[in-house]
Amino acid sequence: EFGDPTGISNWGIDLTAPAVTVQNPNFYGYGDAPSLQNALDCVFSPTLVLFTTPVDLSSFSITLDNSSFGTLGLLNIEFYRSAVSGPDTLLASLPIDQTVPGFLASIGAISGVDKIVLPSGALYDNLSASVVPDPATVGLLGLGLLGLGWQARRKP
Repeated sequence: EFGDPTGISNWGIDLTAPAVTVQNPNFYGYGDAPSLQNALDCVFSPTLVLFTTPVDLSSFSITLDNSSFGTLGLLNIEFYRSAVSGPDTLLASLPIDQTVPGFLASIGAISGVDKIVLPSGALYDNLSASVVPDPATVGLLGLGLLGLGWQARRKP
């Protein structure tokens, strides 16, 4: 329970776990990080990325460390929607291969994501998550552009 993979998709925050950290992969003998800086350290435990409200992702990508270390079996980055009661809903799984140095994992649109689980055994770098713009924001942007165009047209 509380963040340990049990085969049941119900994740919670383990308040007794150490803080999530970044680390230079060279510390473990994993070579340089893909960005040549530190990477998210998930070597010994999975990491839960938690959004305060569900988001619609237009894309997600992440790069694994530059080593061939890690779990030899098939692992997935998992995307969930929280349930009020009962197990969470698995929305998508993104297969990763920790034995391929610098493995790039990416996926397209997923709606209603509020939890992403990164499996243990690797350091993760260059995380990119693009959120679909809220329709109200797009409408306000369009209205603002119309206003600017109208204002520019009025000037002699």
